[in-house]
Amino acid sequence: AKEMRLLGYAGVYKQRNSGAKRDGCATFYRADRFEKVHVQAIEFDEVGTLPGQPAPDFQTHNVALLTLLRPIGEAGAQCAAVCVGNAHLFWDPSYEELKAAQARCLLERAAALAARLAPDAPLLLAGDFNSVPDSEVHARP
Repeated sequence: AKEMRLLGYAGVYKQRNSGAKRDGCATFYRADRFEKVHVQAIEFDEVGTLPGQPAPDFQTHNVALLTLLRPIGEAGAQCAAVCVGNAHLFWDPSYEELKAAQARCLLERAAALAARLAPDAPLLLAGDFNSVPDSEVHARP
């Protein structure tokens, strides 16, 4: 993060909820072009699965981060805000339904955050989805 600050970026970070791993999700943005309005962290272990699907008997420790940013200066005339979602979904290919539930949670919470704080804000969702294009994660709305 120190190196990013030297380059003019600010950022937010959500560490995994596991003592065994120190990774997580980070979102960096140009501090001279955006201001942070709101940050919401998601811990997918608290979310569950899709309706009708059994819950796993383990924790994934996967997380996501939603950051609502407001453009500064001239860019603010084009867009009032943008909601950026950054996620790290479960890795195991045999748990497609679990990953789909995590992706749906990310999308629903991003849409709810934007609707509550900036109704016209576009959503930008990114991250490590640990999925291929024809998987459930990409196929489900």
